Amino acid sequence: MDLIDCLVYTKMLARYLQVYGGEYSESSLDCLYELFLKSIPTENIPAVLEIGGGCFPAFSKYFDEFQREHNMGGTITTYDSRLITNKLGNIKLHKENLYEDMSVQSYDLIVGIMPCDAKELIVKKATLEHKEFFIAMCGCTHYDGFSIPQGAW
Repeated sequence: MDLIDCLVYTKMLARYLQVYGGEYSESSLDCLYELFLKSIPTENIPAVLEIGGGCFPAFSKYFDEFQREHNMGGTITTYDSRLITNKLGNIKLHKENLYEDMSVQSYDLIVGIMPCDAKELIVKKATLEHKEFFIAMCGCTHYDGFSIPQGAW
């Protein structure tokens, strides 16, 4: 995560706290994932695929715990080549990228929480294979040489 990512993340968190109340703490970041979880219709979604979950797929962790707490019996699978853990709850972890030629037919929902460059793949795979999807944009530019003039925001 670079500085711009951190600033965008902080702005999202600040906005959440402004709307829903509360003060910043270490657990405030948890609130952001809970907000994303509340934004997804979780009924009748037994198989979830998260693409670009990062080195520690926190959203997948929250979704897994939600499924278990509500006896939903579903599964969540995460693909990211940067994973640093090989076991996390009931999550199926794949320390690799998901590619265009890989099928997502066995999933009901494709999720990307601040997936950066993976957002295009998520939209493409979901569209081609007729799958529901949810993306929480990161707000990063990800273009070399891109700079925002001082005070432009």
